[in-house]
Amino acid sequence: MMKLKIVPYKMNSMSARALASALSDRLGYKVWRGKPTARSLNLSWGYHNPKQHWGPVQWINRPDAVEGSRNKVGTFNFLQKAGVSHVPYTTTKEVAQGWLKNGKTVFARTATGQAGSGIKVVEPGQDLPEAPLYTQYVKKKKEFRVHVFNDKAIFVQEKRKKRGAEADLLVRSHKRGWVFCIKDIIEPNGLRELGVAAVRAGGLDFGAVDIIYNEHYNKLYVLEINSAPGIEASSLNAYVEEILNYVKH
Repeated sequence: MMKLKIVPYKMNSMSARALASALSDRLGYKVWRGKPTARSLNLSWGYHNPKQHWGPVQWINRPDAVEGSRNKVGTFNFLQKAGVSHVPYTTTKEVAQGWLKNGKTVFARTATGQAGSGIKVVEPGQDLPEAPLYTQYVKKKKEFRVHVFNDKAIFVQEKRKKRGAEADLLVRSHKRGWVFCIKDIIEPNGLRELGVAAVRAGGLDFGAVDIIYNEHYNKLYVLEINSAPGIEASSLNAYVEEILNYVKH
């Protein structure tokens, strides 16, 4: 049996470090972090360099699939092709200007921003900057993160306002006053299924899918897919158990 190796997008990733440590304890051998090798079963934790050739390497999350999900335009393209519900998007400035004329709020975005970075909020009447991606703001009552591994939703979190913080209601990130919670979550129907469908559409073995819920229309929309999500405690344990099952079978 091939030994498992974690291939992180950066070596100082705390989640990759915690995952390697926990898996080492359970597998009975040192799970190393570093470059992929042909002698290992390589788990990409956000590693996305498909142009670098390492020979015949076995992957959990191929780097080319990770690259496709990391690029927001690519993500929306494959979600749309697969018929997976997502927020409206366009790469054409004229289309986004039409949204503004119709009274919609628009996010002008970079293609690879994370945690709310690279987003400029544009309200009707304001000038729209040049950007590689525009998404239409969809009102949301709740936002979730669905962790998926091997075609199964393994863990669900809900974003909630951080106590005492002045939270940004439009862009919900940790830096803008939001935290992930795991208690007393009331999941809308279809939440887990949508997460699984999004990860499958991207050709990924695992991923954490950010999903918003619009109560008025009773509809869920995918925002993005994370191939190296922050994990700790309960979410870390969920990944460890699923990876162990994957490796042993």
